[in-house]
Amino acid sequence: MRVSEAAGAALLVVLLGAATAFAASPAPDRQLSPVPFGDTLATGMTGVDVQVARAGGYEIPQAQVFYSQFRFVVGYYGIATATDALADETTVDRFGQSLAIFVTDYSGTDPELTDGDFVTLRNEGYRRWVAARAAVFVVDSRARTPGGPAILPFSDRADATAFAERAGGRVVGWDEVGEAADTPPWDAVLAERTANRTAWADAAVDRARGLLDRPVSVTVGEEAPTLGAAVAAYHSYLQVAGTSTCGAFACATVQRRVLGLTIPNQSLAAFLLVTGLVALAARR
Repeated sequence: MRVSEAAGAALLVVLLGAATAFAASPAPDRQLSPVPFGDTLATGMTGVDVQVARAGGYEIPQAQVFYSQFRFVVGYYGIATATDALADETTVDRFGQSLAIFVTDYSGTDPELTDGDFVTLRNEGYRRWVAARAAVFVVDSRARTPGGPAILPFSDRADATAFAERAGGRVVGWDEVGEAADTPPWDAVLAERTANRTAWADAAVDRARGLLDRPVSVTVGEEAPTLGAAVAAYHSYLQVAGTSTCGAFACATVQRRVLGLTIPNQSLAAFLLVTGLVALAARR
């Protein structure tokens, strides 16, 4: 009887332990640490907008959220994107409650605005993460990202105030950020993003257009009838010009003559012969 009572008590302890494991309360921010943004599942901005920002050296304020029912950390491009997601009831249904929220900390980075009101940093190495509730935010300023208006977080209120004095806006706490981050009308957002992507595409085309003007050694269809003949002619040109970059043994092989012709010249002659025979057969 005593043995069965002891076994029952042990089983009860195990069951209680398993139950409390699932009933554990969410860990506060101080028990979780931010991860590199590249390790998060990032969302909130188009790939084109992100590439435009990277190419121009522009800042995109970021947030990362640990959820109770999702094993991965979710990263958000833009503070407003994070606040919108956290306020959405479907986010709780899919990911659970937020356990910790971290945002980019621009204190000490000395942010400034470009002529287009994009944000750049004089001291990028000082950029860190800060718990969202420990930060203050500059909202309604001129600062922007390729995707729209930007909200900048700071761990030091003095830094936030100094930035607001230069760029406009006001300083608020985390609880007020969601109210200040009202999404503009979709038609305005769409028009702005379309203009940004069009400008980015035009710039990419302009950069690539210069490749059309690069010098060529052989033009297929003009100096050489086929691509193979063009390659062989190019190798023959390198041999005559003495600009070969091959190694000693490879050069010795290339310079080897058979019937008075080197290998590149043999290739060129073979391609021309085959092309002539094909053309002759086609006429018949």
